[in-house]
Amino acid sequence: MPKEKSDRALCLCEKCVSYPGCATEPLLLTFCLTQQAPCAVDRRGCQCISCKVHERYKFTMQYYCAEGSEASRS
Repeated sequence: MPKEKSDRALCLCEKCVSYPGCATEPLLLTFCLTQQAPCAVDRRGCQCISCKVHERYKFTMQYYCAEGSEASRS
């Protein structure tokens, strides 16, 4: 899966109500393409299915910040 700058620009992770505060590194954005957050995630809602990155790659899962990338869970 490509990890393009354009993907990060489309990413909604930082605007999500469940976004983990420990995820301060820019590479932690686009959890669906990279990895889960290095801390616990308080699941208060998920907007992954409305994300353009999610749509671009035809992903099907949610809560990537808590559970890891699409590739790591398939």
